[in-house]
Amino acid sequence: MAHTINIKEQENTNSPVTSESKCISRRTFIKDLSIASAGTLALFGSNTGVQSAPIVDEGVKPNILLLMTDQQRRDAMSCSGNWVRTPNLDRIASEGVRFTNCVTTSPVCIPARFSLATGLYPHNTGVWQNGDHTMSPDTHTWMQTLREVGYRTSLFGKTHYYQHQEGIDMRNREHLLHAYGLDDVDEIPGPRASRRVLSHMTAIWQEKGLWAAYRADIEDRLNNKPHVVRPTILGLEHDADVYVGQQAKQYLRNYNRQEPWFCWVSFGGPHEPWDAPEPYASMYDPNAMPPPVPRQPIGNRPRGELDRLMGVNRRNPNFVVGEVERLRADYAGNVTLIDDQIGEILETIQARGELDNTVIVFCSDHGEMNGDYGMIYKSNFLNGSVRIPFLVRTPETLKNGVLNRISESPVEWIDIGPTLVELAGGEIKHQQFGKSLCPVLTNTAETHREFAISEIYRETMLLNQDWKIALNTRREPYLLFDVRNDPDETNNLAGNPDMKKLERELYSQILERLSETQQQMDVEPKGKALVTLGQIKRNELLQNYPNPFNPETWIPFRLADEVKVRIRIWTATGKLVRTLSLGKIPAGDYTSQSQAVHWDGCNEKGESVSSGVYYYSINAGTFSATRKMLIRK
Repeated sequence: MAHTINIKEQENTNSPVTSESKCISRRTFIKDLSIASAGTLALFGSNTGVQSAPIVDEGVKPNILLLMTDQQRRDAMSCSGNWVRTPNLDRIASEGVRFTNCVTTSPVCIPARFSLATGLYPHNTGVWQNGDHTMSPDTHTWMQTLREVGYRTSLFGKTHYYQHQEGIDMRNREHLLHAYGLDDVDEIPGPRASRRVLSHMTAIWQEKGLWAAYRADIEDRLNNKPHVVRPTILGLEHDADVYVGQQAKQYLRNYNRQEPWFCWVSFGGPHEPWDAPEPYASMYDPNAMPPPVPRQPIGNRPRGELDRLMGVNRRNPNFVVGEVERLRADYAGNVTLIDDQIGEILETIQARGELDNTVIVFCSDHGEMNGDYGMIYKSNFLNGSVRIPFLVRTPETLKNGVLNRISESPVEWIDIGPTLVELAGGEIKHQQFGKSLCPVLTNTAETHREFAISEIYRETMLLNQDWKIALNTRREPYLLFDVRNDPDETNNLAGNPDMKKLERELYSQILERLSETQQQMDVEPKGKALVTLGQIKRNELLQNYPNPFNPETWIPFRLADEVKVRIRIWTATGKLVRTLSLGKIPAGDYTSQSQAVHWDGCNEKGESVSSGVYYYSINAGTFSATRKMLIRK
């Protein structure tokens, strides 16, 4: 039977913060922090020596700890950026593998988190941006697979798998998390939603007389100056990230079941607002923060979603001197706060005698611009937004004895689920596109993926070890960066005539990946809703027929709702051949020859196109898909 933790009982008997820390001073805090750091050194072994191989019963399944933050940049760790102190994350990295080329599947919360759970891309789920989406209880997830192979699963923190409107009580939505594969849960909203959504945590704030003040503080920030830097009115004791860390720590300390445990700790920070509590708020010197990447001239190139965002005032504050440095210092303080909570969780596992046999994964759902390009927030394909920290440490990497291993192979964050399932001795049997990283954990020189992709607002980005390219909704390259020689992305080569051949090659790889993942979805049973996406139930773009063809073909599809439909035909190098605009058509099955879209094999000028590989795509409401076809003459 699924178990729900009684948070109120826990609060009365085991307060998340000890009585001594309720009135903590900076001096006392620093002293305590130094003691905790010493304990952390003992926990992981000496800085200079390699820890001797632990003795682990080979027949015992490993426990699994998934640590996740919200909106943490790839460079916001000591081991990756050297401007934030994260001793506990650094030691996870030192005993495992740090993946330097990991991208989120979508650089915004809900699409990314749906993809993590399902192993599907936004072009599969139809979730292209934040909105009122709810993941169906029937959705297949890798968490269910972990439970099926014998794990007791738990979640502490944020998921965002259902709507967070005003008045929602998360304590009445726990049945959804149980259906997704999570047994023991204490879910919280994100920082913004916490002003209007009830949870075990916000109920405590309400009981303590803090919730109204928190709501007023968030509203004041959003209505006046979203990037203002000031400490939370909650203080350290009731800070959301402290709450999540302490609840997970207490759960693991008291865990007494026979099953191995999977514990997902999902912090809400360092997501804005910039409101780290003291002493973390003043821990970093703003003048010591790295400077932001300056915005570059747009130049003569196609435009995309990034260009629109750069014209939105709320995302492009008129920073005064010193503001970017202050918000970065506050952000760093929040990251260190979370790192300290992670350290306490690891100490708890060590005290149980289980750390040597625990798989640890650390990641974030997307990044934060933090002043790069003059912007705040995320939702774009620049490094600060789309590239994320990703660490994997296992009992095997610990026994390996080689410290600080790095993989430069492209990785997608949907690879987390298959990796954890394989480490648990299971196998994912439902359709998904994540790929286990286990081979790379053994050999970091191995290429995991030739490239990784990310999607938002129906745009697509590709990243390999040499290049990053982004296509707008018209399939035009509007971002192109030389990854090795321009790591800060200060020279956008999109639109440069000398880059046309490269753009065509990368474009072709994107189309192939989109087509491949769309066709593989056909193995899913027809009529089975993968996710409930607002009103979206099931839309499909099917294989054209005949294929190969000459001179004409029919393009079949299905619609769940009445929407405007547009179908486009493209060459393999990205040249638009034909646009077929159908206008608004009702929901239905458009698969028969009398109802499917007919293409006569001609371009916009009425000229017959030559033999070769072509792609066709559909845009229907929030649904988008791409397939491949062949003309043979």
